[in-house]
Amino acid sequence: MKKLLSALALVLALSVPAFAAPPFARMLGANFVFRAQSDVGSTLCSATLFTKVERWVLTNYHCIEDSVQIVERDVVAPDGTVKKVRVVTYGEITLSQSAYSPDGKVGELTLRARILSFSRQTDLAVLQILSETTELPFVAQLPPDSYTLRQGQTVYGVGNPLGLENSLSKGILAHLYREHRWDADQTAKYIQTDATQTGGSSGGALYDDDGMLIGVPSAGYRGVSINFAIPITEVKKFLRANGFASAWDVSAPSRDEWIKESERKAKEEQNKRF
Repeated sequence: MKKLLSALALVLALSVPAFAAPPFARMLGANFVFRAQSDVGSTLCSATLFTKVERWVLTNYHCIEDSVQIVERDVVAPDGTVKKVRVVTYGEITLSQSAYSPDGKVGELTLRARILSFSRQTDLAVLQILSETTELPFVAQLPPDSYTLRQGQTVYGVGNPLGLENSLSKGILAHLYREHRWDADQTAKYIQTDATQTGGSSGGALYDDDGMLIGVPSAGYRGVSINFAIPITEVKKFLRANGFASAWDVSAPSRDEWIKESERKAKEEQNKRF
């Protein structure tokens, strides 16, 4: 297994065309095929590893939506009263990467993952790869907070459209500010690109020339080159708000510290009500 994992990093690098600059190997190597099973069927999407240490992976909420089930259960309190409690359960998710040589596919790495956090409003979710021993050599690089998107800049889309693994497309950043109201409670912000996206691309990655992650492909129109990605500014807001900022900000609290502080604040708020 270790030999296969070591070979995977090498072969992914070899599978990039000879003219490709080093950032392309990182872009493709951080990409995973996302598969989930639920009561309503199977889901195919893309996902992007953005930190090796914590093994956090970024994708869209609509990719995991069918895997999130909220049920009510009766819980008996110490005083004998019965209360209805809402419990969230999650379906099984697998992430996979294929390795290729110039002659074809030579292997596949499949890993189980769990859902850590999600936001329906921003259409983002964070997963965690469960294996702590698997070598993960490639990771997407998040830009600094000072990074500025530019209309017309060259962009590269990475994902698994229609299940075609590790597909790379090139385009421009066509527009910086798009909004779409999915329903009365959900208005999402996007950037527009003509880099090719289709079913299976959701949850993937949009990069700039330097290999910086600048967006998460999320939606588009069929048959035309009008596609939308969640901009990195919105992505980082979501990550900060849910305790994942340590992936790029060394001064940010760890995820565990963030959880403890959130629980402390929640307990304080609860005590104020009584």
